[in-house]
Amino acid sequence: MKKNFHVFLLLSILFISCQKENLPITTNYPFYLTSDPIPNQVYLQNGAIKIRLYINKTGNFNPTEYSFSHYILEGKGKLTDTTQTVNYFVNEDYTVNTSNDKLKETIYFKYLPTAIVATEITFLVKNSQGYSDTLIYKFNIAP
Repeated sequence: MKKNFHVFLLLSILFISCQKENLPITTNYPFYLTSDPIPNQVYLQNGAIKIRLYINKTGNFNPTEYSFSHYILEGKGKLTDTTQTVNYFVNEDYTVNTSNDKLKETIYFKYLPTAIVATEITFLVKNSQGYSDTLIYKFNIAP
């Protein structure tokens, strides 16, 4: 009798735990940041330094929104888009225009230094699913 009770109890627990309605739906939206190689000495091109960040998506990523912010820890200057029409202010979030069918997205920037000094810029990219990644640019500006 005791054995039958334990078998019944075990089967009841298994049956209850296998109900589809109670299973949480989990999705992964991870990504990681990369960039072009950063030389120790960079030369200005028309008074600016070109920066490219790559959002490398992994797993299921439809639909996901991305945003970025940046922090200039060393150096003096401003970050703009490639046409220099949009200034990106430090510590503010900006939406990244992405396509949900691409595995790799590129963000283009220009950094306009106001002083020829060692520079360190930290980029933070996050997505609408709670993932984030940082990338640090460190370079010296050649005179």
